[in-house]
Amino acid sequence: MARTRNPEAPPNLDSTRDPAASPQLPRGRPSDPPSWLDRLAGALDRLPAPPWAVYAFAFLVLGLASHLPTWLDGSLPWWGIDPQHILIAAWCIFPIALKHHLDNLARASFDQFEPCLGLRDEAAANLRGRLTQLRPRPALLAGALGALSLWLLFLLSPALFATARSSTLNTAVSLTLLTVNFALVAAMVYQTFHQLAQVSLIYSMARRIDLYHLEPFYAFSNLTARTGILWAIMLSVSVAATPGALASPLALSLIVLQGVAVIAAFSLPLLGIHGRIAAEKSVRLGEAGLHLENAVAELHRRSERLELGEMDAVHKMILSLIAEREVLQKTPSWPWQPETPVAVVTALLLPMGLFLLQRLLERLIGS
Repeated sequence: MARTRNPEAPPNLDSTRDPAASPQLPRGRPSDPPSWLDRLAGALDRLPAPPWAVYAFAFLVLGLASHLPTWLDGSLPWWGIDPQHILIAAWCIFPIALKHHLDNLARASFDQFEPCLGLRDEAAANLRGRLTQLRPRPALLAGALGALSLWLLFLLSPALFATARSSTLNTAVSLTLLTVNFALVAAMVYQTFHQLAQVSLIYSMARRIDLYHLEPFYAFSNLTARTGILWAIMLSVSVAATPGALASPLALSLIVLQGVAVIAAFSLPLLGIHGRIAAEKSVRLGEAGLHLENAVAELHRRSERLELGEMDAVHKMILSLIAEREVLQKTPSWPWQPETPVAVVTALLLPMGLFLLQRLLERLIGS
């Protein structure tokens, strides 16, 4: 029986066809220079030291720079540590480190998935570059809006910056570092949306679904999971290190919002390929069911006519078809390893655990 092609799947791509002529292949942007965030990440890559050493050194320098004005004006004892200043330094480093890590993971994921695309080298290189490189104007706009939001917050809610007003130097240093914070975070939010959208696009270009060889389709689930988990961990640590943040009436709503964002980052880019795998699974189960129905009918026909010579062969064929159907039924339609959702759920439970722990400590101390 001829296999029925999944009508929801896009037509197969001919690997010898000109990629630019295919409607599924995004056109390259050879005239686009790297964005400012890509330039910054690239500059760090070109340094002779390993990235972790660069990040550790930068964190130390920025942490000292953030604390120095408070030490000088006496608002904090010399070598005293303020968690908020530590967070300011950390948020100057985290977005770049996150981009560096996720871009490397995205390249490795693409290399694993590339055989499923069947593209020529030039088209594959173009798609691989789009996965990690941002368009310069949107990236610049995102950074500018992030910096602008900090200054609007400073003007509209000055009480939030009370600890930065101990001296003119402290205000200047804190606002400078916070401007960098907000610009980097906003650019990385754009990077996250861009990269996850590219993952969804790349999955949509898969030539065919092989239910017996789904490992390549797990390639990007690690990227989407890691994106949500790392954002969740950093935001949770930030909330936990900010005095009184968890006691705020908005704390629970922010935790819920964070949980929704983690789930969305992990699952939304995978919805399209999940639908294609599920549709292919449905087609294959239908075919297996039809073959099984025909085999049982053949068994009945031979039994009625007492044609017992090949009954054993028909019986074995029925058992084989039943085994095939069971294998297909157990084939997962979500493209991830079993342990990947466990890690995501753990990240979701982290902020809730911090919230409950803070409330428990409040009651114990209050009593």
